[in-house]
Amino acid sequence: MSSAVSFKNQLAAFAQKAGQRIEVTTRAAVEGIGERLILRTPVDTGFMASNWNFSLKAPDLTVREQTSVRELNGFDATTEALAGRKAYVSNAVHYCLYVEYGTSRMGPQPMVGPTAIEWPSIVAEAVQHAKAARP
Repeated sequence: MSSAVSFKNQLAAFAQKAGQRIEVTTRAAVEGIGERLILRTPVDTGFMASNWNFSLKAPDLTVREQTSVRELNGFDATTEALAGRKAYVSNAVHYCLYVEYGTSRMGPQPMVGPTAIEWPSIVAEAVQHAKAARP
């Protein structure tokens, strides 16, 4: 009986450790997306670069007047588990789509498209981060 209990405890510890690594990986991947979007956002006044928002449940369409923030708004304040949930990274600045795709008067300066293409490498970096963290 004690070997069965011991195995059960070992299995529970393994599951907990795996869950922690998945959470670390998920957080690192979302953070990687935010960092790349912010770095790719053209900076004239800083307004658009300061309005990348993180949220759960639905996109955060808040537009803040700040111009000096270079982080994913709302991400550091999130204490909820992210693994297995929909996470949104959004920017509701009214001209964001014009910058991404361009207009008849200005060429595109894409941020989202290149970041989406890099998703596999973002996840690979996040996995390496989780391995190094060894929760």
